[in-house]
Amino acid sequence: MAMAGGRAMEIETNATIRPGDELVSTGAAFNCGLKLSNSAVPPGKRIREAAIRDLQASGQARWKFVVTALADLREIAELQEAYGLTEIWLSPEGTTPAVVIRRMRLVAEAALEHGWHLTTREHVLIWGGERGR
Repeated sequence: MAMAGGRAMEIETNATIRPGDELVSTGAAFNCGLKLSNSAVPPGKRIREAAIRDLQASGQARWKFVVTALADLREIAELQEAYGLTEIWLSPEGTTPAVVIRRMRLVAEAALEHGWHLTTREHVLIWGGERGR
């Protein structure tokens, strides 16, 4: 999204705080990393309906989910249905290339079936679990 000065702005959020009209009016893209139950964060802290609805209504939200197992896909589909989420991205959890690739293969068919996007963790594929890269 182009903004003043020809620049684009993206805001990373866990989708628990409502963005507000002034922020939405800037044209910023919202990268919403909505936590799933696999995060062990209690539902009341990770699912804030008003924030999710406002972000989706902005038309500027992308929804990214960290996937660890097939059960996560059911939860994502339920969230998509409940909140009308669009532009969903799946990101496989993993700290080694083997785990990332295995989980990408695990969810690839579902991504195609649902029209979701699939992304990887390039830094893990390139440097493995090496810290500080």
